[in-house]
Amino acid sequence: MVLFFVFIFLLVGGLLYWKGFYVRKNPYSQIQNSLKLSRMNLAPEAVTLYANKISRALRLLGVLFFALAFVQYLVGSPEFTLLALFIPIVSLLIYLLYFRKILTGKVPIVSIILGILVFVVLVVFIGFSYIETSVIVDNDKLKIAGFYGETIPLNQISEVFVADTLPSIGLRTNGISTGTISKGYFFSKSLRKNVKLLLHSNAKPYIYLVYADDKYIIINFRKQEKTQQVNSQLKRIIVNE
Repeated sequence: MVLFFVFIFLLVGGLLYWKGFYVRKNPYSQIQNSLKLSRMNLAPEAVTLYANKISRALRLLGVLFFALAFVQYLVGSPEFTLLALFIPIVSLLIYLLYFRKILTGKVPIVSIILGILVFVVLVVFIGFSYIETSVIVDNDKLKIAGFYGETIPLNQISEVFVADTLPSIGLRTNGISTGTISKGYFFSKSLRKNVKLLLHSNAKPYIYLVYADDKYIIINFRKQEKTQQVNSQLKRIIVNE
């Protein structure tokens, strides 16, 4: 899987670098691809300047993706892959929108603001989902803090156990799944119900928490030792209850 993502970065980098050279040799290609710009009477100098800026940005982005391919090989994280693909591409789109002022004489402020908002929301969303869930016992309640956390009365917890496998998971009904991280509600075909997943790793084991009318929460952490530690803590709570 890591090598596949490395290949994707190299492929995207190569395409961007090639596109940069193509735009420099064919400055009017960017104008022809836009219905709005193709209808405008544009000065050749402005078209050339706009194409040069696009060409430079594309080639720099291509080099960046070559570097990111090496980083991806070392890191091997799907979350890194998502951010590393999304952030430069959105940044490029905002850059292109800004420099359209060379052709149109004005900056598309609304489009740029929307692009920035999408950028910020996704980065924050992925960032918060990456933070590991914390399990805290507070008096007579179990508090699961973090993304898709909740509070459960201890007397409603009926069972806690560890398994090396997950139930058959189908449709994601409400949540996020980026590869190693799955948080939110997913429909389990084998259990025939929605279950809440708070998973930070693809590796076993998994803690099953059953409570209140046969509801399921399945948790694990990046380190197996922490998963086992939290499981032991939860089992002691059940015994004391």
